[in-house]
Amino acid sequence: MKSNNTNYHLTRKEQRILQLLADGNNFDSICDHLMINDKTLHIHLKRLVVKFEVKTVSEAVVVGVREKLVTSIFIASCDSG
Repeated sequence: MKSNNTNYHLTRKEQRILQLLADGNNFDSICDHLMINDKTLHIHLKRLVVKFEVKTVSEAVVVGVREKLVTSIFIASCDSG
């Protein structure tokens, strides 16, 4: 992973996708929201993974949160009962 305060040179679309992921949206809802197809979304996701030097989209979201590139993060609660 890149060090703190690194400029990742994210496009507006990449920033928006990262925010939507952090907000808890799944891939289908992101495609619908941005009016793009799943192939296009996966291209953007791959670019995020490469730019953040991570292995997964989940790790990319963590970097986005850590670097304050997203304004919030959705945390799903698990019902244990």
